[in-house]
Amino acid sequence: MLDELIRWYDATYPTCYVREPDSIKALRTLKQAGWLLAVVTNGRTSIQSEKVRRTGLDAVVDVVCISEDVGVRKPDPAIFYEAARRCGAPLTGWMVGDSASADVGGGAGVGLRTAWLHRQRTWDPAAEPPDLVVDRVADVAAHLLDSSA
Repeated sequence: MLDELIRWYDATYPTCYVREPDSIKALRTLKQAGWLLAVVTNGRTSIQSEKVRRTGLDAVVDVVCISEDVGVRKPDPAIFYEAARRCGAPLTGWMVGDSASADVGGGAGVGLRTAWLHRQRTWDPAAEPPDLVVDRVADVAAHLLDSSA
């Protein structure tokens, strides 16, 4: 029974993910401006790979770095360094995500600037704040493309 439930979950969970309508366009604009893009995500490879494929991110990003493949999870610095290595670039730039600890904390911990997708939540005032709080991925792209960023 448990094996059947796990198979159902593995097949169904990735189908529940929907990307923000303008995120792919925003990411393509960043790519055209010379940015390298990596997905750094925690989870099982089979599920995370399917989510990336279903949302169309695989066609836009340079690298997908999944915790199960790397053997460590965000916020461990090793996963960020592995993503940079796979990109063939130094670990610089931005970490964008919706997790205060894994994304913002992990990114800041390796010297990246951070953008938090708040998803209608409020930031814990006791935590180190992100550099940017946004509604959507497109908001981050607009900020990065602004000459003052």
